[in-house]
Amino acid sequence: MAACDAALAEVEEHLAVLQALTRRDRRLFGQTVSIGAKVERHAAATREILAARPVGGLEGVRRQLADRDTGVMVREARRDLDRLKADTMNLLAARDTAAYLQA
Repeated sequence: MAACDAALAEVEEHLAVLQALTRRDRRLFGQTVSIGAKVERHAAATREILAARPVGGLEGVRRQLADRDTGVMVREARRDLDRLKADTMNLLAARDTAAYLQA
């Protein structure tokens, strides 16, 4: 449980940094808030399952996570992260192009 808490805390820290970096762009910031909500729901479900100490150890935890559709939350968060990455890269490319043209 401690390892899971540490991993989830690290993810939450990364999300906080990401939100701080995108706070000036409403669209990107909105995406990070949405991703954060999905990650938090998954983290809460994971903590709840771990606290219940399911039969079967780690495999029991995996089964319960799969049964709760937390995999769907993870896939949605990954899809949103991919979209955020693409949008950010497009934004950076546009800024680089504009800076190059001004030089």
